[in-house]
Amino acid sequence: MNPIKPLSTHWEDVYHANLMQAFLADDMELKNHAFQLPALRHQEERSISNPVRGFRNEFSAVMADWILDGKVQISDAMLALNPNAAKFATILDHEKYGYHVTAYGPRIKGQVEHVLAELRRDPNSRRADIMMLAASDQLVAAAMAAGDTKCEYLCTYGFNFRLRGGALDMSVSMRSNNYTTTVCQDVYVFARLQSHIAELLGVPVGAYYHHTISGHIIEGEAERAVEILRTYCVAYADAHGPVAWTEANGWQTALKQFTQKCYRLGVE
Repeated sequence: MNPIKPLSTHWEDVYHANLMQAFLADDMELKNHAFQLPALRHQEERSISNPVRGFRNEFSAVMADWILDGKVQISDAMLALNPNAAKFATILDHEKYGYHVTAYGPRIKGQVEHVLAELRRDPNSRRADIMMLAASDQLVAAAMAAGDTKCEYLCTYGFNFRLRGGALDMSVSMRSNNYTTTVCQDVYVFARLQSHIAELLGVPVGAYYHHTISGHIIEGEAERAVEILRTYCVAYADAHGPVAWTEANGWQTALKQFTQKCYRLGVE
C-alpha cells in the first residue's frame, strides 16, 4: 500500500489520513505506525470536528482532569457526561490475583516529579520518562483472559519528555490503538499531559510524537470508519476542490482503493 500523506499537519487531517491507511491495510491494521504533530496548545488543536466521529470535547476535558489529578475511581463528572464511563473499571480486586490499580492517573502523577527534576537537572536529558505498563500488569492480562475482571490491560507503554529548542517535546509509545475512536481520546489526554508538564517547567509546548505497535480498526467498526472517512472527504473537497487529491500525497489512489474495498466488504 502506498503511503497516504496528511493534507496538512493539523491533527484533524493526520487522524483521517491514519484512519484511511488503517482501513486500506491488510486486516485493517497498521503495524509499528508512527505520526508526528506540531505543538497542541489549545483545545481545538487537540480535537476532531468530524460530526460522524462525534468527539466530545467536554467529556475529554473532564477525563484529562481526572487523570492529571491522579484519581482512581471514575469521577461523578465523567459519569454525568458519559454513563458508559462506568465500564472502565480501574481496580482489580480479586482473591486469586490480588489488589491492582489499573488507572492511568496514579501512575502518571506519581512520576511527574521525576520528569521535572530530571529536566531541571539536565535540560539535555533523555531520561525524563513516565513508565506505564509494568510486569505486574500481567496479572491483569491473566484475569482478563480468565474472564475474572473488566479492568483493562494498559495500552500505553510510556512517555518520554525532552527539551529541544527551548520547548518540551513528548513521545508516546503504545502497544495498541483503536484508530477509529480511542486514538482521538489518547491524543487529547496525552497532549494535555504534555501541556501540564511544560507549564510546570515554564517552557512552551513542543512537538508531539506518537508510535503504536498496532494501529487498527476493530471488528464491527469498519462501517463507522467508512462513514467518518466519507464525511471528511466530502467536506475537504467542498472546501478545497478536487485539487486536494493527488498522486503526490497518495489520496488519489487511496480513494480508488477505498471505493473498491467498500464494494468488497459490502459497505454502502
